[in-house]
Amino acid sequence: MSEIKVSIRILFIIITLFFSYNILAQSNSEDELDDKDNLHSFDIMFINSYSIGYNVILNNSNAIRILLDLGLSKNSDNQDGTYTYTNNSATDVNKSTTENQAGYYSLKLSGHYLSNLYSDRLGEVYFGIGPELGYSNQENSSKNKDENNNDEYNYSTKEYSLGILGLLGIRSKLTNSISIFVETHLKGGKSWSVYDHTSKYNSNDYVSISHTKRDGNGWYYSYVWAKVGLRFSI
Repeated sequence: MSEIKVSIRILFIIITLFFSYNILAQSNSEDELDDKDNLHSFDIMFINSYSIGYNVILNNSNAIRILLDLGLSKNSDNQDGTYTYTNNSATDVNKSTTENQAGYYSLKLSGHYLSNLYSDRLGEVYFGIGPELGYSNQENSSKNKDENNNDEYNYSTKEYSLGILGLLGIRSKLTNSISIFVETHLKGGKSWSVYDHTSKYNSNDYVSISHTKRDGNGWYYSYVWAKVGLRFSI
């Protein structure tokens, strides 16, 4: 956990430097910004991502964006059937039920410095880079019951991550205040995970409970070829 604290401090230093540069760039290009109609905008990504972003325009070619990426899934499954046990002398058939549940959610917060590679009155091609801080939690449970046995399993994995995100995008204007964009994202960094597993088994008078907890860490990278969204300028 000490590595997480150090990495979070590094992230805050990087974000502070970004905002310091933002303030300096605004003071150095005040006249240029006064001539622009839209100094702030919001991004909403809805294909291959559910994200909300806030942009501050520094000048005609550069901007800073804060992006919050959300992930959520939930499903359950109930099964009814029979459990058959056979030995040398007899066969025993019992009714059985199974309940399965799975849930996942994630939050990723990133800051991007965006810069245009090419622009005209219809849109622009741009790239960006910045830090990303992430958290995810995945939980799975299963309950199995029959006339003689009752067992239950619970799994959970929590993951913390700190990395660098690079992107390349194309944006085209639909109106003066609305534009559509497509971005390719590539990111990588360090991750820390906590795995927790509990199992319970009850058969007549016999009860068994086991618990496993493990910590892990490693490196990760991921690539999303196309995230699509809309930008609303204000």
